[in-house]
Amino acid sequence: SVQAQAATPVDRANTADGEGGDGGHAHEAASSATTGASTAAMATAGAPVEGDDTPEGWLPELWRNPFTRVLGPPPAWLDLYDALIVEPEHAESERKLTHTQRRYCCLRLLDAVLPNGNHVDHAERIGMMIRQGYKARDPARGTHRPALLASAAAIQKLSLGASPDEVQASMPTLTHSNAPSSALIGDPGTSKTTTTMRTLSKIPQVVEQVLPYGVIKQVVWLKLECPSTGGRKQTCIAMLAAFDKVLGTRYAERFGAEGKRVAGDEMMLFVQHLVTLHAVGIVVIDEIQHARQSKEGVKPLVNFLVTLVNMLGVPVMIIGTNEARPIVDGAFREARRACGLGQPNWSRMKRGEEWDHWLKRLWPYQWTSVPTPLTPEISEAIYDESQGIIDIAVKLVLLAQLRTISRGEVFGTPETMNAGLFRAVAK
Repeated sequence: SVQAQAATPVDRANTADGEGGDGGHAHEAASSATTGASTAAMATAGAPVEGDDTPEGWLPELWRNPFTRVLGPPPAWLDLYDALIVEPEHAESERKLTHTQRRYCCLRLLDAVLPNGNHVDHAERIGMMIRQGYKARDPARGTHRPALLASAAAIQKLSLGASPDEVQASMPTLTHSNAPSSALIGDPGTSKTTTTMRTLSKIPQVVEQVLPYGVIKQVVWLKLECPSTGGRKQTCIAMLAAFDKVLGTRYAERFGAEGKRVAGDEMMLFVQHLVTLHAVGIVVIDEIQHARQSKEGVKPLVNFLVTLVNMLGVPVMIIGTNEARPIVDGAFREARRACGLGQPNWSRMKRGEEWDHWLKRLWPYQWTSVPTPLTPEISEAIYDESQGIIDIAVKLVLLAQLRTISRGEVFGTPETMNAGLFRAVAK
């Protein structure tokens, strides 16, 4: 049996500061990781569900798998919409507040999230990717334990002096996996990160799983930003730091983030092991366009991400601006399952029905002393100055209200807005 309690891989790391400085480097770090995968106490309760009874709202394969059962049944489209939307607090009576209070009320516009169909589809895609990725790593079908054993054995080889190439060849390969990868590319300010984070925040991130062969801390999702230097080692360090943040561990420090004690190839092996050890459901990497700044080019990093998808069965989602388009159209597309659930491109809103519908939803949130009706001239002005980019449009409405309220306080002018005002605050 494999004993795999996720908390123990860093037991030695937590006391390492006083145990001899930098000696051992990668071999010591590998030994620490392997120890964690082989010394946890055995669990007595089994997680797999016996029988064929599937509760209403569930699919059998998702109910039987302990890794997907903790996520709950797949949410309905409207439930995802409700989870994304953030409507600022607003009351007509607030128009009677002081000028200062009303200016502060205007700041609520920055909290507004008014999702459209693309946003909800993206939220559903994230849930699909996580659940699909867990199918090939199902403890109930016996497909997780062998991968965990193989990963621990491979890291043990590294601690005994094997080369990274030898260790990589020993890493588990899930040949029957159909884990998808996806890329979300688009203009800045189109709510890519906001939608992703609101979706992930509704999904449990860390779950303690009591399995027949051990106890692990399942990390359902791991989200990080691609470092500004964009290299594979720096990205691995960011992933280790993301583990540390959610688990309270010290992987990044132990595996070389401080002092550059571990080579890039060895660092990638550690990350692969931790992804298996903690049964990661999805890795989301934002600002992927930074990878183009790497001195070694984007290929090494993308190859590593492809390994996570194709060999370990871990879904990977990359998010970036249009500057990342060459990465998506080039190296990342080489993943044999890239584009499995599509690679949407989020562009600015188009003038017409899409824009009109969104602005009508935002427009009621006014704190001027009197309401200003939305006219075609105002709509056209806001679109011209924002070019349909959500973030810019919201800030234009905010700035226009702040200026109107301030002028009313200082000069006693009517607190009404017009098209010229929006063009003025945009300059």
